Amino acid sequence: MTLAMILIQCTIIALQYIAGGSILASLLPDIFTMKSAIFFSFLIFMLVGFVGGMGSASVSNILNISLIYIGVIVSSVVVLFNKGGWEAAKSMAMNTPEVPYMSLTSGMGVASIIAWIIVMCGTTNSLQGVIQIGLTSKDDKSAINGFRIGALIMIPIGFMCAMLGIASKALIPGVEATLALPKIILSLSPVIAGLTLSGLWAADMSTACSMLIGCATTVSHDVFFKTKYGEKMKDKSYLVNKIIILVVGGLTYILSSQLGTILSAMKVSLSMTIGIAIVVIAGIWCPKFAGKNSGFITIISSVMVASAWIVFPQLKTIFGDIGYLMLLVTCSTFVVSSIFDKNKATLLQQQKQLV
Repeated sequence: MTLAMILIQCTIIALQYIAGGSILASLLPDIFTMKSAIFFSFLIFMLVGFVGGMGSASVSNILNISLIYIGVIVSSVVVLFNKGGWEAAKSMAMNTPEVPYMSLTSGMGVASIIAWIIVMCGTTNSLQGVIQIGLTSKDDKSAINGFRIGALIMIPIGFMCAMLGIASKALIPGVEATLALPKIILSLSPVIAGLTLSGLWAADMSTACSMLIGCATTVSHDVFFKTKYGEKMKDKSYLVNKIIILVVGGLTYILSSQLGTILSAMKVSLSMTIGIAIVVIAGIWCPKFAGKNSGFITIISSVMVASAWIVFPQLKTIFGDIGYLMLLVTCSTFVVSSIFDKNKATLLQQQKQLV
């Protein structure tokens, strides 16, 4: 489970470098190339995580959300109504009826939307970065309210960014997908463009920093401190975590140069959290049925499904989305292996009590 978690988090962190780099390359094309912008994003994200830690990353989100809301709302009004983005989007939708630009569900399709919901539900129950943010809250109630309020706050921004993306395609046809939104915003006045793009970059930074710190925590507590050498270094955990942040940051930067499309790579990576979430939920709700060995087998099956999805493109025509295949395989694997697994969680707890 630990190795799968580290792999997932590293992939997401690398994708955040790419997203941040595309924004910077569009905002300052005379200063940054795409490669140098990705490197600069990696450098800033890693320094924020290295210096501030999870607490500062969480608190800085207050500023990030303010920047996102102000910038996206202002740019949405200007692009859609003053720059003709709304009319251009409607015209593009009428001229290309085979592409459902104005439909809430037909673009990705209901099946893909449900698959994303399945994948993200697995993410919220298992990723260290998400869980660790909740642990920095002053109590359980504050953590719950924080997640609920955060979700409600981001819903309208998601719709506005989607409309900005459609308007970008209509106003600047032929531009790369990762550069469409930054380029259309860059055509606005310097103040609005800078405010909006800094907000988008801030959103990217908040995700990358929390994931980077969460990954470092996973490596230190679940891997390093369980080794003989790590046990001797527990009194220096602060220093160890800082070093691991630097190492993870460097490795994920190298990984960022090998990844392709952001959404497709993120979907495959995040889908592996479905297996982890099944193990976590089963361990909490039905420990008498869940087994230690079945959990390990389930995690291995999720890695195998992700690998098979990349190697065998024929699977895409059969299942349509990796979320469904991952849920089917990992759930079936966990149930079947748990039936035959005699090493149940309750037995493990009893053995620990006897010791």
